[in-house]
Amino acid sequence: PKLESALAAAKAELKGLLDSQEVVIKEEEERQNAIASQLIADTRSELQEKEKQLVLQIEDERKRLTLLMESCGQQEDSLRKQIHYLRTETEALDRRHEQLASTLPAVSQPLLQQLNELQKTARYQEQQYGELQAIRREKIARLEAELVRL
Repeated sequence: PKLESALAAAKAELKGLLDSQEVVIKEEEERQNAIASQLIADTRSELQEKEKQLVLQIEDERKRLTLLMESCGQQEDSLRKQIHYLRTETEALDRRHEQLASTLPAVSQPLLQQLNELQKTARYQEQQYGELQAIRREKIARLEAELVRL
C-alpha cells in the first residue's frame, strides 16, 4: 500500500507538473501569437502607409504626365503651324523667284543693250579724246617751235 500511495503521489505530482507545463506552454504560445499578431499588424500598417505613398506618387506622376502631354501637344500644334507658315512662305518665294527668273532676260536685255551703247560711246569718246590730245600736242609743239623761232 505504501508503494501504491507513493505511486499515486508521484502520478499526482506528475499530473500537476504536466498541467503546469501545459499552462506555461499555452502562455508561451499566446505570447508568441501576440508578438506575431503585433508584427503582422505593424507590417500591415507599414505596407498600407507605403501603398498610400505610392498611390499618391502615382497620382502626382500621372498629373505631371498629363501636363507634359498637354504641353507637348501645344508645342506640336505650334510647330505644325510654324511649318505650315514656312512652307507657304517658301512656296510664295519660289513662285516669286520663278517670276523673276522668267522676267530677268526681258528686263536685262534692254539694260545690256544700253550698257553696250555706253561702252561704244565711251570708246568713241576715248578715241576722240586721244585725237584731241594728239592735235593739242601738235599745236603745242608748233607753238613752242614758233616761240623758239621768235
